[in-house]
Amino acid sequence: ADAIPQIVSVADAEGRPLRANRRAADYFGRDDLSVEDWLERVHPDDRASLQALWVEALGRGERRPLRQPLQLAD
Repeated sequence: ADAIPQIVSVADAEGRPLRANRRAADYFGRDDLSVEDWLERVHPDDRASLQALWVEALGRGERRPLRQPLQLAD
């Protein structure tokens, strides 16, 4: 995952982060990412819908890639 230009993070069935690629760690400034870390960087208008998709995937036990543009860090 470190060879691709995208930011990638993987969570377990309970939503706990398992791993993130180097680009994600560089973008967020740390290796231990949480759902809240991601949601902080999603545009406020898109947060509720993204969080609903996340909760739905967890509730169904589905593996689902969630793709969302992130805001740049200040």
